[in-house]
Amino acid sequence: MLVLASVLEVDLRKALILAKGLGVLAWLDMIKSYLIKPDLELNKIIAALQRLSGERNNIVHAYWQDSRPKSGLPSLVKSKPSDIATGLSISKKHTKLLLNHQYTPKEMRSIAAQIQELEQSLRLWEVSYKLPKKLAAALRA
Repeated sequence: MLVLASVLEVDLRKALILAKGLGVLAWLDMIKSYLIKPDLELNKIIAALQRLSGERNNIVHAYWQDSRPKSGLPSLVKSKPSDIATGLSISKKHTKLLLNHQYTPKEMRSIAAQIQELEQSLRLWEVSYKLPKKLAAALRA
């Protein structure tokens, strides 16, 4: 958020108000559009996060069908990392009514791990970003 305040040249309170209702990708786009010169590292992080957030949304917002055996005690049957789960979701773009998603548990964990790694890269980018002297002084006060 400090980077957003710095790039937009507003105090931290105003930056928080501007970005309150926005998701991470939206405020990353704000930072990107207000940077004086393009930052290739930030562009790579944003592109990867955009791609993975679509995959994440497919997982989080889908209705997942239980593929475990119906006889016996299905709650005792554990999924294997290679099992394929099938989820259904409604298309945002209304090109199809229902979308069918298939992921293994291993793929789902991999997507989450990649997002976490990219968010860590983003935090490191924020730390390395050069804050203007005026903002840095205000933060020290």
